[in-house]
Amino acid sequence: MLYIYNQNNLANIACKEKIQKAEKTAFSVVKGLCERELFSYDSRIKLTKLYLNINTKVPIYINKEILLMPTKSPKRYETYWINYFEVFSYQKHFDKTLILFTNLKELEVSVTVNSFTIMMDKAKRVKEYMDKRGLNSSI
Repeated sequence: MLYIYNQNNLANIACKEKIQKAEKTAFSVVKGLCERELFSYDSRIKLTKLYLNINTKVPIYINKEILLMPTKSPKRYETYWINYFEVFSYQKHFDKTLILFTNLKELEVSVTVNSFTIMMDKAKRVKEYMDKRGLNSSI
């Protein structure tokens, strides 16, 4: 999965080869992904804030292949959920950010490159925490 976004009251889930549509919001899709992995969205947000001191636009670690970063407030309709693990590179494009994914598809988002860099840094902190936790799972 590359990213999730809303369009015409449907969630569009952009995968490497196609776009899947769901008759719900992107936010509902994200919550469903959490539940499929046996945790709630709210618990993941609460504990990420607590342990990593990330208070806004909190990245959501789903599994080792999906780490979603919201471009705006999670509940806003125009929010894109970008999968950190699929971002190959990004660059400034006027006052927006142009993202190049690992499959060489591009997406322009209405976020400054500075804000996107902060999003990537937050997601990296979450990934490193989860990686370290996985190595030290002796409990």
